[in-house]
Amino acid sequence: MTAEVALRALVIVLFMPAIGAVAAYVTGHPSMAMALNGVLPLLVLLFSALVMLNNPPTRVSVVASLYFVIPIVVLLACWVGLRLRSRHPALFWSTWAVNVATVAFLFYLSFLFKIF
Repeated sequence: MTAEVALRALVIVLFMPAIGAVAAYVTGHPSMAMALNGVLPLLVLLFSALVMLNNPPTRVSVVASLYFVIPIVVLLACWVGLRLRSRHPALFWSTWAVNVATVAFLFYLSFLFKIF
């Protein structure tokens, strides 16, 4: 499997928790919705760590570290949402919007922009 096919498969897999989070939130399960919101950045961090272990970078810049900061902040927000155990629309929709932006960026990289 090439890296391009792997990235496309990852993008398709990442759409599922984003859709499931909205479905859980609309049906009245805010804890499940926040847990599903946390799945996406966790998968992004996990796959990024696997890529970095296979091909370690020679240099890491401050801008490149933002790639890891954003999913970590989303994970912390999801953790706060799970700890509060009540419906917080701003917390849910802000983390969901960041997740959708992440998936949209990865969709652009894998389907529209030829990086390989």
